Amino acid sequence: MIQRIQTLLFLGAGILHSLLFALPIWSYRSGGSELVSTIGVNQNSPLMLFNIAIIAGLAVAIMLYKKRMLQLKVSRFMILAIAAFTAFMLISVEQSKEMLGVDQSAELTDYRLAAIIPIISLVLVLMAGRAIWKDEQLVRSADRLR
Repeated sequence: MIQRIQTLLFLGAGILHSLLFALPIWSYRSGGSELVSTIGVNQNSPLMLFNIAIIAGLAVAIMLYKKRMLQLKVSRFMILAIAAFTAFMLISVEQSKEMLGVDQSAELTDYRLAAIIPIISLVLVLMAGRAIWKDEQLVRSADRLR
C-alpha cells in the first residue's frame, strides 16, 4: 500500500488539508503593523466540515488500493470536491471581508500560505489519479500477455 506513489500523493494531500486547521487563509492589518483579524478554516463551520469531508475522502482513497478503478473514481470525485472547496473558501473570505467592512485601499490585506494549499492538494490528487491510471494500464497489458 505505502509503496505505491498514489498512496503517498493522497497522503500528502491529506496532510496539507490537515494543515488548513492551523494556518490562517487571510489576514489584514489596520493602519500600523498590528494584526487586526485573520480568517481560517477553523473559524468557519461549513469550511471546516467540508475540509473534514475531503480528508475523509482522501483516507478512503488510500484504503481502496486493491480496487484501482474504484480508487480512480474516488480520486476524480476528490478533484471536484477540492475544486469546489477552493471556490467556496475564496467566496467565504470575500464575504468575511465585506462583513468586516475591510476596504482594500485603506488596509493592508493579504492571502496567507493556506490559500494555496488546496491548489497544491488538487495537483497532488491529479497526479495520484494519473498514477492509478498507469497502474491499471500496466495490469491490463500484463493480462494480455498471458
